[in-house]
Amino acid sequence: MKHLGWIALVVAGCGTAAPIEVTRRGDAEEVLGLSPVAASFSIEEAGASIVLTDIDPARLESDEAVSGQVLHVGFLWNPLPGRTAIDPTSTNVSLRLLVLSAGEAGLYGGGGFASVSGSPEAGSMSLEVEGSDLRLIARTKGFVDRLTPAELLGEFSVDRNEGQARRMRRAATQRVTNALGAIRWVDAGAGLPTGVELAATDAQP
Repeated sequence: MKHLGWIALVVAGCGTAAPIEVTRRGDAEEVLGLSPVAASFSIEEAGASIVLTDIDPARLESDEAVSGQVLHVGFLWNPLPGRTAIDPTSTNVSLRLLVLSAGEAGLYGGGGFASVSGSPEAGSMSLEVEGSDLRLIARTKGFVDRLTPAELLGEFSVDRNEGQARRMRRAATQRVTNALGAIRWVDAGAGLPTGVELAATDAQP
């Protein structure tokens, strides 16, 4: 298995794996691992907004250059045992993954299905993403996409912390704006500045 060299990842041959992994579909030789150091969620009108990152939140909010990842999971609805057909091809979470490395940035987007214990209202949730589709939607010109098309799988637990979740989301949004121009987490639009490419769904480096 070939592990990506452009960020801190799962270490080949060490026998350990990150709790969240993004794997290139097909030959499955490229794996990007995410081991969050901070995770929290807030409750918004559209549902729970979950933010996980392997970057120290203080560094994420700073102006210094950082390498790492920020994953935003939009929790849309909770499958109910006995009442909801459990189908990993369904979509109950939206996914946005920001990858920062050596001054370059790539933004991936997609959706997936997650089984859930707990609830936003209870203040704590555990999610297991069982199926997903993730593709590059925008990048700086120097960013090399080694994942598209990819699948994100893994499990994590997260507690409600409105302040931290919103700060991390704002910091990540600012990073996206700084690197990619006038582009939002959830909508890669037109009118990108010089040095930024809007990726097609089958984008390759």
